[in-house]
Amino acid sequence: MSLLSDIQLQVDESQGPVFWTIEQLYDAANAAQLEVWLNLKDWQRTVYTLNIPANADLVALPESAIMIPQFIIYNGVKIFPTTTAQLQDWATNWKSQDKTRPNWYVLWDAQHIRLFPNSDAAYTFQLWGVPLPTEIDDNNHDILNVDPLVKRAVTMRAASKLLEETQPQLADAKALEAEEFEKQYARQQRNTFGDNIMRLRPTTAWDQANFGDIKVGRLFMGTST
Repeated sequence: MSLLSDIQLQVDESQGPVFWTIEQLYDAANAAQLEVWLNLKDWQRTVYTLNIPANADLVALPESAIMIPQFIIYNGVKIFPTTTAQLQDWATNWKSQDKTRPNWYVLWDAQHIRLFPNSDAAYTFQLWGVPLPTEIDDNNHDILNVDPLVKRAVTMRAASKLLEETQPQLADAKALEAEEFEKQYARQQRNTFGDNIMRLRPTTAWDQANFGDIKVGRLFMGTST
């Protein structure tokens, strides 16, 4: 089933819009996607090439490609985010810093970042961040290439938003279900990494006896000194 069909099933309008218009269903689906993408912001990333001109200060963000900018890579080196307050604490005259390759950036507003220091030449940066979700509209009723748990979370959040004004208790229950699906997905993602405790082999008595500065294993070998 498509995402839109799942939402209609949750609000008991599987045969088509009755109480809510189709535009309200679209709005709820898109708002729910933005919320889930924000809560699970580490589950997927996309990259966008930023061409930085010389003497750049404020740089426009690619709003159509990246929803949440996270970090910048330049020749394998990560450029970290900071804040204006931290720059002010570092030096009150930070605006007068000599131009060089930017090593930090500030989220200036929803459309721009501020580089520090100002660039002394043209640079090509790789901006990594959370992409925008697929918009649900008349031409598209589904989101593709996402985990079923993520899709279920979006469905429940959309249903919660639609039911909030008329059935607030049911809306709260749907929101809790959405949170549970998000947690299940986050747990699933954590468990796929190599440091998952289920993948660790318990140590042997002999290996454990040889750990530390005072190795108990020496007693087994008769070399306790």
